[in-house]
Amino acid sequence: MPRRVTASEQGLKPHYKVRVVIPGTILHLASWSEPEYDAEREQWDADWIEDPEYGDTIGFINWDVVAAFTWRYTELSRSDEAEAVAAARAADALSG
Repeated sequence: MPRRVTASEQGLKPHYKVRVVIPGTILHLASWSEPEYDAEREQWDADWIEDPEYGDTIGFINWDVVAAFTWRYTELSRSDEAEAVAAARAADALSG
């Protein structure tokens, strides 16, 4: 299995990678929030990212023909995470 690429390795902020499978195609979407199913509207909702660096931009999706819907969170790499923690601690020390 290929190694999972982190958001920071791609120069992106952490986000959810979302796959929408429609017979004959897969849409690669991205969201800042974890997707949730809206039963009343019969579709998936999320804080969709409309930046092509992150994924496809949503136009129209016929939710009635979606065969599968998956997502996973892309986090910072361990070194970027350590850098972020160190920066937060430094900011706390300066403000403290």
